[in-house]
Amino acid sequence: RLEAGVADPVIGRPRVRVAGTVMSTIDQNKLRIKKIASIMGASVEGDVIPMFLQNTASVYAHVRQHSDNANTQSSYISSVLATIRDGIKGGANDLWSLVKLEYKKILDEIQSTIKKEINDNIMSIDDSSKWFDLDLKNKYRKKLDTNMELLIFDLYTLLPPRHSEYRSLEIEFYNPKALAAAKKDKKNILFITKTGRISRISLNDYKGSVMKGEYIIPSKKIPLKLKKSLMAVVGEKPDDDFFFPVQYRSPDEFSRLVTKVFTKATGRAAGINILRKIYASNQLEDGNLTENQKIELANSMGTSVSMLMSSYRKVD
Repeated sequence: RLEAGVADPVIGRPRVRVAGTVMSTIDQNKLRIKKIASIMGASVEGDVIPMFLQNTASVYAHVRQHSDNANTQSSYISSVLATIRDGIKGGANDLWSLVKLEYKKILDEIQSTIKKEINDNIMSIDDSSKWFDLDLKNKYRKKLDTNMELLIFDLYTLLPPRHSEYRSLEIEFYNPKALAAAKKDKKNILFITKTGRISRISLNDYKGSVMKGEYIIPSKKIPLKLKKSLMAVVGEKPDDDFFFPVQYRSPDEFSRLVTKVFTKATGRAAGINILRKIYASNQLEDGNLTENQKIELANSMGTSVSMLMSSYRKVD
């Protein structure tokens, strides 16, 4: 059993693994091109530039079919443009220069849409019905009873709220081999030291992790109140390495659990997406964040600056 300051030597036995790596931009582009080809039933083999990319209207239509989010569309069309640019450098014929211009027009159109979304990012009626004042979080927290409820509340108010990856959070003792194993096995781990102190949270299984790789929340970024919440739950689980029961480890069930906790605390049915909007809007409210601070905030929430500004930031 683990309690604050007490370490159980059975939990977290190290396994030798090869550390994971972050996917390069080139590999990200290749993955997106393969995805488009799969959607269109096309082939990516045999050409410097896949021939199906010549049909710009069809490619764009299938990208929009795949996602109605302008930021996602922008990522895919940018990957198409990068693929064509690299192909032209590699000796592809002049026709591709004209195709590239067509994709550039499409990308400009998407970017205009994103800018409009940022400027017109008015809070919806549905969002408004679930919104609460984040500055009153200490008051709301007092309405919760169990350590698991308190942990969920703290994870989504004291840290920049991520998606549902905490559903599979485990605990292990920290050492380099255990860290490598977490990367290799795509696990989300709270690492503690042999003296029972929290070392870091290592996230390897989350939305975008295939391209972005491991995301680390170091001990110094974890507030003391959250550390106490984490260790309180650990103390209740003598034979279980997971923080949350198995019935809550699917994204849907964990999301429902989060909504239930925040409904109890705030009286508003705030789910993970609303919590992310509330936090982002709170951070961006005064307009004083530098571009580097916006990048850091976006990374900590597992999103992009474009998504942060166009989808998560809301104004009354």
